[in-house]
Amino acid sequence: MSEDSQPPAIAKVHHIKFPCSDIDAALKWYTDVLSARRIEQFDHFKADGSVFAYILDMPLFGNINLELRLDADHAEKQRGHDPVTWAVGSEADLESWEKWLTAKDVKHSRVLTGVIGWVLVFEDPDGRFLRLYTLEAHPKTALFDKDEYWLGRD
Repeated sequence: MSEDSQPPAIAKVHHIKFPCSDIDAALKWYTDVLSARRIEQFDHFKADGSVFAYILDMPLFGNINLELRLDADHAEKQRGHDPVTWAVGSEADLESWEKWLTAKDVKHSRVLTGVIGWVLVFEDPDGRFLRLYTLEAHPKTALFDKDEYWLGRD
């Protein structure tokens, strides 16, 4: 195989970007609910001095960085969309997350049976769906849960 038949290497995901209608509310939610940490030195400012983006470290999610960017139009377009699914170990871990989200008053699904594992879905302040899916698997099934709100019309 020649060298030019493969693209160059990628080191890792640098960061994920979520558009937000209110970045201060999103910052509070992500720090309170998901234990994110704001990296103040990376705040993004407009020429007038107003903040248009925060960068967060997400230690619970493998220390990936998350950019919360002020963009109400795109935030509205992502309402109900699930741009990323995070992995947890087991169904028991999802049950712990369900209790945590309930205690934090976060709108969420029940633990749902997926095709090969279990899934829990919850909403951020802009109505974007965040999914947690188990690494623990059950035998593949066609009898997975159906939930039009949380899982769509699949």
